[in-house]
Formats: sequence, C-alpha cells, structure tokens
Amino acid sequence: HRLFDIDVIIRRSVIYTALALLLVGVFLAASTAAIRFVPSDSIASRLLFGAAFAIPAALFAPTRRWLGRWVDRTLFRIRYDHDEALRGLAPAVDRAPGGPELATLLLGFVRTTLEPAACGISVRGGDGGHVAGDYGPAVVAAAYEALAHRAGPRLAAPGSTSRPDLEAEALPPTLRDAGVRLVQAFPHEGRTLGLLVLGPRASERCWIEEDLRLLSEAGALAGRAVDRIALVEKAAAEAIARRSVAALHREKTEFLLRVAHD
Repeated sequence: HRLFDIDVIIRRSVIYTALALLLVGVFLAASTAAIRFVPSDSIASRLLFGAAFAIPAALFAPTRRWLGRWVDRTLFRIRYDHDEALRGLAPAVDRAPGGPELATLLLGFVRTTLEPAACGISVRGGDGGHVAGDYGPAVVAAAYEALAHRAGPRLAAPGSTSRPDLEAEALPPTLRDAGVRLVQAFPHEGRTLGLLVLGPRASERCWIEEDLRLLSEAGALAGRAVDRIALVEKAAAEAIARRSVAALHREKTEFLLRVAHD
C-alpha cells in the first residue's frame, strides 16, 4: 500500500529547455527555407525570415503554460488536485459566518479531498468552540492536550505517514483507543484556534507528504478564519452592549424628565 507514496521529482527546467530547443528548431527550419528556397532579395524571403522570429516567440509563452498544466496534471496529479481544491476552499472559508458553518465546510472538504475513514473537527471561537464529526469532546480534548506538548502544529501516530520524522513515538491512550492517526491544528499567531482529528484513510494507505501539505495549508486558512470570526463576534457583542447602555441611558433620562414634570 506504500507503492505510490514515492515522490516523483522532475525538473521543469529540463522540460522548458526542451521546449526552447524545439522552438529554436522551428526558427532554424524557417530561416533555412528562406535562404535555400526563396530568393534572398525578394519580399517573400524577408517575410519568411521575419516569421521565423515571430512564430517561435509568439508560441513560447502559451506552449509553456500548456505544457506546465499538462505536466502538473499528469506527473504531479495529487499536488495539482490539492491545489485546485485549496483554491476553491479559500473563498468559501472567508465567507463562513460562524464556527458551526466553518466546521461543516472543513469537514466536507477533508472528507471529499482525502477520504478518511473517520474525521472530527474543533473550532474555537467567542462562543467557547464547536465540535463536530466522528470524534467526541473527550477525544478532541485529548488531542488539544497532546498538541500542547508538541513543537509543531501536527501530531501523527507511528507508521501513519510517509514522514517518520514528523511522527510521535506514541499517541496518548485516549487517541490510540479511538483509532486516531493524525491531528492537524489550526495555528494563527502562535495560538491554536482549532484542529482536525483524522482516523486512517479509507484506502488504508498512509498519509503522504502531499496530504500533510494540504492539511497544513487548510489549517492555516482555518486559523485565519477562526480569528476573523472571533473578532467579528467580539465587535458585535460590544456593539450590542453599547446599544443596551444607550437605551438604558435614554430610558433613565425620560424617567427623570417625567418625574421632574410630575
């Protein structure tokens, strides 16, 4: 099941150099035709020689973009699909009005993109937080406590990823008994504003480096979103409090005026 966990490394510079040589060949072929088959002092020769410069120059940028997309889709399919998924996630996360909506959005994203056998989420906000998914508050609390003793924003069970250097020596009993294999925090400015708790993959493959990169970037997006939601909730609470104080002051003034009048 680890057969396809190998990272394929292909230098794009090699591909682009081959493309440049191909277009240089187009130039040489056109210029050779201009020299051999068209009289050198004719207008057609000048036009063909100019086209030998113009056509490769015009074709290089679009051909390079097309080849880049083709290489990404063919040889780096996992990274390409993950990048496309993240581009769709970012605006949706920015529009999330609250913690429950953000939790539902992220759960759906992870289940669709990575297909874990089990997935839970905790989003902390001004309302004290929101827990959803397949893991309950006890497992989530144990994940927060375990992350507090880690240097990074991730906790992985031994043998669960293609990066043994990122794995813990052992998971806490609560997480191990619940079948947790991976925990990804939502970091923002040195704080943990939520986390994802993942079980094994439905395909029984381990979590590869591209999966960890996707979770890391999704966690960064979620951390900023939780911070934004908390600020909005705080501002709304302060606005409501100000309106309440203003209404109370107005009622007090009206009461005193009525008493003074009576």
